[in-house]
Amino acid sequence: MLGGTLGGPWGIFINTYELSAPEPARFDVHLDAYATRATVGASVELELQTIRNPVTNAEVHPEVVLPEGLVLKRGALAASKLFRVRGNIDYDHSGQYAAFGRFDYAA
Repeated sequence: MLGGTLGGPWGIFINTYELSAPEPARFDVHLDAYATRATVGASVELELQTIRNPVTNAEVHPEVVLPEGLVLKRGALAASKLFRVRGNIDYDHSGQYAAFGRFDYAA
């Protein structure tokens, strides 16, 4: 999919990066909207949470609608309670913007 062979946005984005050879890893995914969690081996950790109003601490549930969107057409905005990538690339996006939504990539 990330190589662009299935089309979708990755068919466009593949011109902007090079992929390393795949390495086997265990995926552990728990899909639960704002409580989604995922790990990929020891390389990726992700936990979503609801965005909170910084003044009142009340939960807020913003959405984005992108009729011409490449990655998705409609998505819910969340916060990344934890989002770390380790390995050839080290990246920490914890406590930042995140989004989730349905998608359909057709060749």
